[in-house]
Amino acid sequence: MDRAGPHAVGQPGSAGSRRRQDSVLRSPVAVMEVLTLQCDSGEKDKVIGELYDAGTLGVIEEDLPEGHCRLQAFFESDTGGAGLLSQFSGYGATLRRQEARDWAGEARAQWQPLVVGERFFLAPAWRDDPAPAGRLRLEMPPGTAPGTGLHAATQLALEALERCVRPGDCVFDLGTGSGILAASARLLGAGAVIACDVEWDAAEAAHQYCGPAAAVFAGSARSLRDASVDVVVANISTAAVTALAGEIVR
Repeated sequence: MDRAGPHAVGQPGSAGSRRRQDSVLRSPVAVMEVLTLQCDSGEKDKVIGELYDAGTLGVIEEDLPEGHCRLQAFFESDTGGAGLLSQFSGYGATLRRQEARDWAGEARAQWQPLVVGERFFLAPAWRDDPAPAGRLRLEMPPGTAPGTGLHAATQLALEALERCVRPGDCVFDLGTGSGILAASARLLGAGAVIACDVEWDAAEAAHQYCGPAAAVFAGSARSLRDASVDVVVANISTAAVTALAGEIVR
């Protein structure tokens, strides 16, 4: 991994890794045991897997010089510290107790508002920062990683919408994902916004995010074969756009 500095990681290869890495932030445990290890970067994934097998609530990973890495694993206080020290003794294991901290609050503090293009001001829902003059406040979608802002392609799509959407336009967001482009089109004055995603979970998340700002459905562009729209935005893969180009034009 080429990222430097500490960051939370989920269980390697697990579909539930996001839930697992978040569990430390939400844990109601008042006191936790923190197991600290050092290993070679090449065996990091194996060790993290073993930590999850041992019952960790989450792992923080920190890259070190010369191909080494430090892992901090959080366990409930009754897990059995002696057993953990024995199991991971080959990695210079140390164990300490840590009193409860406001993990969620600390994570939220990392989220900063983001200025995009000429019109948008993106901020987490729990912050009340007013939008600068001339900008539209748009709440960051759930799941946006703290400190990272938006994917570059999403920012480019927002800037393109600024140039293309006129008041009253009908906008179609193909492959809506989080729903941020659909919501932004409405803020720009679109008269109607339609959004779709072939993934049911994504469509449901976009529906929750957009609310009444957009009509969201699970499906593809073929479902709107007879519809007429003014602007189509598709922040999806080049291959998918190429495959659907005929349907979009039609």
